[in-house]
Amino acid sequence: MWFRNKSCLSLLLISLWGLNHVTAQREFSNAFQKGIVLLDLHSSLGIYRKADKNFLSTRLPIFIGAEYGLTNQISAGLFGGWNQRSYKPPGSLIYDVNYYYYGLRFNFHLTELLSNKTALKLEPSRFDLYAGLWAGRQTAKTLTFSGLGFNNSGAVNLAGIHLGARIYTLYRVAVMAEIGLCPYGVLNIGIATRL
Repeated sequence: MWFRNKSCLSLLLISLWGLNHVTAQREFSNAFQKGIVLLDLHSSLGIYRKADKNFLSTRLPIFIGAEYGLTNQISAGLFGGWNQRSYKPPGSLIYDVNYYYYGLRFNFHLTELLSNKTALKLEPSRFDLYAGLWAGRQTAKTLTFSGLGFNNSGAVNLAGIHLGARIYTLYRVAVMAEIGLCPYGVLNIGIATRL
């Protein structure tokens, strides 16, 4: 499974690099602006164990997201993702639970405001600083041993906030980091591209 995830990530990185060099060079006066479309792929680091002593391990979550610039300061979008955790209850076999995430996110892009109102001078075409809200759902599914496939184990609603930054190292490709209360961890790290 790790090999497949690594191969998918490598393929996406190569695709984003190609997109950066092959597509027509659209001018971006700001890293974020009205009408822009942002795509991202990221993972999350966080405290997964909590108080559950039956918890053994987790695979790093994989998330994708898309945003659209409603104005020069506000974007709205979708996110979805997956991760898997292993459990060993006393007297039972180890079993895996798959977690699926999906929801909406809204970001307020702050680079221009911070550059104008503070001593912080950022190149607006390369830096995108933002604060955001998200709301979504987590669904847990457990593999059954009877051959019936997935057995739905339950779902919960989730909501939270985050602060983030995208730094464009190439014309269209950025590294991104977010901290906050997220459905799957406290630090998100990944790559993004603007279309």
